[in-house]
Amino acid sequence: MDDQKKEIENPKPKKLIKMIQNSVKNDGILQIRAKDTVFLITGSDLYITVYNPDPIRDLIKALADSEGLFLRKREL
Repeated sequence: MDDQKKEIENPKPKKLIKMIQNSVKNDGILQIRAKDTVFLITGSDLYITVYNPDPIRDLIKALADSEGLFLRKREL
């Protein structure tokens, strides 16, 4: 599957899972946009950067907590 530089609107969950797996496997970057919030998933380290999380901060926090992860605000 070659999703590089392609925009896929509203992928089905199985397709999204495959895209994340390919990003990790190929040390790629996957950008997911949800209105004004942007998730940037990087492959090799598998960390997620969220830009403009305020509209869905509580949801992101709940998801992170449920997986034993954390949400932190970047300090410059």
